Amino acid sequence: MRQRTRLILRVLTIAFGILYVSGYLFFRFNHQIVHCISAASGEYTSHSVEGGDAPMIGAWINGWIALFYSPLRWVELAWWHLWQPLGSKLSADHKGRMITDRAPQDESPPRLLDRV
Repeated sequence: MRQRTRLILRVLTIAFGILYVSGYLFFRFNHQIVHCISAASGEYTSHSVEGGDAPMIGAWINGWIALFYSPLRWVELAWWHLWQPLGSKLSADHKGRMITDRAPQDESPPRLLDRV
């Protein structure tokens, strides 16, 4: 009986893990969780993985979704810091997609929503 309980617990744990990762991938590819980049002088200055922008209540829901998936967001953030370390040069793809619609007096670095 004890082995059967362990087997059921393992199966449930694996099923939950698969559903959790699948849910994260679903929300990530539907842009409810997005990767944001800040850059200055052609170099990466910060990375973040956060809830995506959406009108009205959507932003609130995306924030809760991002909170629920925080452990996987931290893993993804660690990946981005390894793949594109802070201080490294922007890729050609990111240079062409930087959002530069800020006011001329605004000194903050532009941000990029990387829709990958």
